[in-house]
Amino acid sequence: IALSLLLALFWEIDITRGWSTCLGASDASTDFGFGVCAASVSPSLSRRIGRAADRGHHHIRLRRSVGDGYRRKTRKGTALHIPLKQSDFKQILSVKSKHRNNIVALEGDAALLLFRWISGSARNHCKRTHVLIDAQSVLGVVCNGRSPAPSLQREIRLTGSLVFAGDLLRSCLYMSSEDDPADAPSRGVVREHFLPKLKW
Repeated sequence: IALSLLLALFWEIDITRGWSTCLGASDASTDFGFGVCAASVSPSLSRRIGRAADRGHHHIRLRRSVGDGYRRKTRKGTALHIPLKQSDFKQILSVKSKHRNNIVALEGDAALLLFRWISGSARNHCKRTHVLIDAQSVLGVVCNGRSPAPSLQREIRLTGSLVFAGDLLRSCLYMSSEDDPADAPSRGVVREHFLPKLKW
């Protein structure tokens, strides 16, 4: 506490930081590997998602597409319905895992791949950036920036370095697996070519 108070003179807060128009989602599965998707959103929608992320008890719901046969499970908290469908998200990565690991560690690797892709573009730097994760344990770890679990410590350190290098203000929200657009590429299902030309 004394050290924090001593360094408080050098704290800087930028209240004019803009909202990122990149909305990313990550997922992992033990059957195949990792999946990363992203969608381009308007600044107003990004601001709306950011307000929900600050409250902590919200989860994201996407619009249903015609022909969807799955049933949504009841989730605790408040559902934030956004005007996007799974088809609005472009598949960025569908990578097979080289090592069979526990699902929590795989979810951490998937989140690391998402932040690595986001920080790779200068357009996303110095922005309030939102990511969607369907694993509650990994969601809390990424938000806090630390983990007591040895299987996640490496991923969290690397994620923190990417956030610091890109000057990102991250906010993470929970999305159930049935709504997660990265669920299909994490199981090896590819809808289109990789690395699409997204505009943001």
